[in-house]
Amino acid sequence: MERERVLVAGRPIDLSDVPFDAFVERHGRFIELLREHFDVCLLGLRDVGDSTVVSGRWSALPYREVTIERAESSRRRRVLDAVHAGRDGNIDPWERDLVGAAATLDPHAVITLGPWLNREYRSLHERYPSVHLFEEDLSRMRELAPQSPQARALRRLVVSIESRSTRQPIAACYLARQEAHGVRRRHPTAEAVYLPYTLDPQNWPIAATPVSGSGVVVVGNLSQFRNAEGLAEMLDMVSGLAQHPLHGVRVISDAGLHPCLTNHVQSGLLRHIPGQDVATCYQSAAIALVPAKRLTGLKTTVLQAWAMGCPVVGFSATAQSVGATATSMRSGDTAAQVLGHIEDLTQFPQQRTESALAGFDMLRDHFEDRRVQHDFLSVVRSALSTRQPALHPTSSRS
Repeated sequence: MERERVLVAGRPIDLSDVPFDAFVERHGRFIELLREHFDVCLLGLRDVGDSTVVSGRWSALPYREVTIERAESSRRRRVLDAVHAGRDGNIDPWERDLVGAAATLDPHAVITLGPWLNREYRSLHERYPSVHLFEEDLSRMRELAPQSPQARALRRLVVSIESRSTRQPIAACYLARQEAHGVRRRHPTAEAVYLPYTLDPQNWPIAATPVSGSGVVVVGNLSQFRNAEGLAEMLDMVSGLAQHPLHGVRVISDAGLHPCLTNHVQSGLLRHIPGQDVATCYQSAAIALVPAKRLTGLKTTVLQAWAMGCPVVGFSATAQSVGATATSMRSGDTAAQVLGHIEDLTQFPQQRTESALAGFDMLRDHFEDRRVQHDFLSVVRSALSTRQPALHPTSSRS
């Protein structure tokens, strides 16, 4: 029996081997899963100037590529583009190339990869049964988008206009529960599907017992201020406290450190040890600190620490992102509260054990990889069941 064909569309980086990118890892694992059940083909949407190389893992798969031609950005232009995008039948010149490239692959359904691209897929969503991995709303981060009242109001207007189009996926998937509002706002006619981020069980098998190491470890991209600011604030507070358990905190950040941490490296309060095996670092620690004060999506480092049996401490926003209980992750709204949890867990080993065991339970109950894979395949098969003959590449709906 001939297998059904599924087209996966995304940026070249989503189809690459770029390390330390949770989206690249997640999407790559989904592609591998799709290959077990369907014939898979790939479509790259490349921005002008992007030189990212697509992974050799996919060299055996049919591949097409188009270049995204973005108009100059201004408030007026963004609103006009949104109106244009929201009108069924409108299609930009580069989108004709996109639809033409997809037509040569003749898929039965399309999977589109977020979170960096959304509206760019509208012509594919119009022509094929589609599942969009919305993932999370990155526009809430001030490092990625302006956060003035005017900027936020403009984004709401643009999304509101675009969301009125019938060119929507059948299903839109998100990876953290607090992202449900964002996916429903952007894709109101799509089925909103919760597909939590999960760890690869081959790389992150759940430990048999809680850790029995010492000291505090931090893992992540600490070159980004949003990840580093909380740690810098805590180190400022303990710099004059002799023998505080945060002294000598080990930081594994292969991307480097943000300048706000430089003084603490020089003073010896912080030890930067890039290139280390992350799992081993968790196993040799007593506590994992996740110092991000604000984020979208969820913190994968919490899941990693749980898998290794390492108690986790962090800020409330991080705990909320993974739905942590008070036992499975100690959290606080302020740096002082987070430091208090580090002190308590350092002093009371039994509390560390209880926290680690609760982390095991969280992984098994809420982030079980096999269950998420099953749910993803179910969504794709549901989309395939609705398929109809695709529109001609140059046609449009009135």
